[in-house]
Amino acid sequence: MMPIDSPMALAMVEWISPPAGGRPNGPPSWPYATICEFPEENMTRHPGHKEFPEFTVSILIEPIELISITVWKVKVDYIAREAVLPCLWKGRQLVLREGHYIVAVAMITDVLVTKVRDPRRE
Repeated sequence: MMPIDSPMALAMVEWISPPAGGRPNGPPSWPYATICEFPEENMTRHPGHKEFPEFTVSILIEPIELISITVWKVKVDYIAREAVLPCLWKGRQLVLREGHYIVAVAMITDVLVTKVRDPRRE
């Protein structure tokens, strides 16, 4: 996978430990792609409870700073960039999944784009 050169956002990701149901081998190598859900409610209101997602999309992340073994500051990008843009704002929470397993939670810290460039419309 190629590095993320033009990320849509920056985020803090916290990987769930293997004993708590996270990835069996800990955080992945990078860049990393998986499934992302945007919860309807703030996850801190219901710790450990999966909120019903508005929709699920593919997310790409690449670390820019390792705060600890399980907490990363990352660049964030999406394959469906135009569809995701209205869902991105500072403080927005995300759930990262591998199959049925929640492997990490994240919070958007900065949104870096305001409009998605579509070469088909130029």
